[in-house]
Amino acid sequence: MTWCVVKADQVIQIVHNPRSVTINDVVHPAAIFRSWSASELKAIGVYPYSETRIDERFHKYSNFSYTIGSDAVTGAWKTKTAKSMDDVTTDGITTLGLKSLWITSTKNIAKSRLSQTDWYVTRLAEKTTAISSKVSTYRDKVRAACDKIEAAINACSDVAALEAMFVVPVDSDGKATGKAPMHDWPDDE
Repeated sequence: MTWCVVKADQVIQIVHNPRSVTINDVVHPAAIFRSWSASELKAIGVYPYSETRIDERFHKYSNFSYTIGSDAVTGAWKTKTAKSMDDVTTDGITTLGLKSLWITSTKNIAKSRLSQTDWYVTRLAEKTTAISSKVSTYRDKVRAACDKIEAAINACSDVAALEAMFVVPVDSDGKATGKAPMHDWPDDE
């Protein structure tokens, strides 16, 4: 559990793990977080704390603020700005956009999946030992999946479309009916 210390309607300190805290010149041991009741902690300005989780893969966040309630404090980002989909070059420095970042990630996944069977290719080159059709088919499926995912990323016109690639399709009962487009790789052979 996480707590925060509040003084004069201001969050003074966030306490992620029980440790000693100084409040009004009094050093309180870490044990207060385990042995004191919520009302005893509140009396010295210590409240349970939670923070709104954010997904930084697609957006930048700013303007963090606290909401101090009667029994708890919540922290949240107030401003959410979509990251650029395309690469941006300013003064000769290129910042990769979401498309480039996710295409690179996709290529790295394909590379990792192919590396598991690369020894077959090496053996073929060195000893002319044939690659089984099962392995060859799997490798073709990985390359095809990579191409398909890259094409889908490039077709995204905005962040919402890219985010949708991470959504697993479900039926009317909420059961998964397939893989999220971003993760539509062949099963390992």
